[in-house]
Amino acid sequence: MKKAVLVILGVVLVLGLMGYNIFLERQATQSEPSQSQENTHQEEASSMGNEIIISKITNQESEAIRQTTETIQKSEPETQTADEDIQALLKSFGTNWINYETIYERNQSVRDYLTEICIKENGIDVDPHVGLRGEGKITGIYQSLDNPYQYIVVGEERVEDIVSDIILEVEVDKEQVKISNIVVNYKYRAY
Repeated sequence: MKKAVLVILGVVLVLGLMGYNIFLERQATQSEPSQSQENTHQEEASSMGNEIIISKITNQESEAIRQTTETIQKSEPETQTADEDIQALLKSFGTNWINYETIYERNQSVRDYLTEICIKENGIDVDPHVGLRGEGKITGIYQSLDNPYQYIVVGEERVEDIVSDIILEVEVDKEQVKISNIVVNYKYRAY
């Protein structure tokens, strides 16, 4: 989606620059209508046809087009890398959240994935002295349509022979590439 928008913006920019150049040429010919200039332009137009529009792009316009193209090409790998980093972060976080020997061990295993504020808000450094053991797997990671840094991590967790679906609502801090907010939901299975 972003790629298509950037390509469209690039095309619009090129067409706009070409139109602006043609407008400037018309203004220049209207303000200085000498016979020799008109003959030169007519000869160029007749000998080169439609190519005259393309050949009249100035160095500034050419540089602007080149920079736009480079920006589009550079932003795509960065976006992919950022998305891949976030996906890896969420997968590791979810796996560690579901597989643990004690709740305190679980909290310590996910500590590096969280911002300092998130650690404090969720009591990650507090030992609740709960010896439950959990194991399971991540079954999906879904991104919000409204907020590109909000995700749902879905998994299946088994604690003391009780299997539950776990739904972790997380928000990622894009600058730190860490989780800034967590909401944990369990969906128990009746049978």
